[in-house]
Amino acid sequence: MKPGLLKKAITLLNREKLTADDLEKRLNSTGEEIEQLLDVLQKNNYDLLMEANRDGARYYIRNTSNASSLVLSPKSNQQTHQKILLITDTHAGCKHFDKKGLENVLKEAKKEGVETAYFAGDAVDGRNVYRGQIEELKYIDESDQVDDLGDVFSSFPKLKIYCVRGNHDSSWDMLGAPSPLAMLAERVPNVVDMQSVKANIVLDGILIQLVHGAGGVAYAASYPAQKYLRNLAEQGTMEQNVNGVNYPLKILHLGHYHRQANFAVYGTHVFHAGSFQKAESEYSIRRGFVSIRGGYVLDMDIKRGKILRLLSQWIDSGT
Repeated sequence: MKPGLLKKAITLLNREKLTADDLEKRLNSTGEEIEQLLDVLQKNNYDLLMEANRDGARYYIRNTSNASSLVLSPKSNQQTHQKILLITDTHAGCKHFDKKGLENVLKEAKKEGVETAYFAGDAVDGRNVYRGQIEELKYIDESDQVDDLGDVFSSFPKLKIYCVRGNHDSSWDMLGAPSPLAMLAERVPNVVDMQSVKANIVLDGILIQLVHGAGGVAYAASYPAQKYLRNLAEQGTMEQNVNGVNYPLKILHLGHYHRQANFAVYGTHVFHAGSFQKAESEYSIRRGFVSIRGGYVLDMDIKRGKILRLLSQWIDSGT
């Protein structure tokens, strides 16, 4: 690949939706080079998407400037205290959904005084995500999958739950069905659908980003987050503009990988909050998913948009 080609392509695809022919002309490259380029972008977690229309397939990068944004509370000169819960990947409707484990975690979080939860995608198991999935489903109908999770979330009406969408959730969109997160938010008043696979949420002036990742499970737990944050740095988006104010990314809640991990990289606290899907299906075993089920409670002191103290507590599902 020509030197600098990748960087030029990233710049173009962040701004525009382009066909492979467009990329050939704009980058003065061959069809073979463009195929290689698109493959590299996909493998490096750039969230490369394809939009099909009558003129052919157009490619673009869905970056964090397209993320859904919400300011819950601006920064304050007074020190504040926050306790939040991070959970992800429930896969409701699957035979291996750990419904009791989710209930246990939410009960423990309630005892800890948590009133807000952040969910990083794959609320339901969806349809046609992988070969043989139909054999792993307890509920085939979308509405039943949504109710499988809604039964739990509705039992904790004082817990506000902000949710992004995952690839399993989006499988219903691909079938022309309504979004399961939109259905869930309509049925369960304490659920907020952020209407994206990424969301920027500002809490007391600190930026929390919810992201549902992509790709398989890496050998090193930190690798997907390192790739993701490196891509943000290359795009110049480590600071996100929310309602006209730039906020540095302080907490990254990364779903999809079914891993439990907590580390800091690029000045950001990263959390992989496990899942609530037992790793008993052939697909889970084949993909390398492990059955670490639970969630993180974060206990923070915040002042002037800075985290003065952050303690994380893993709450196991107990199942």
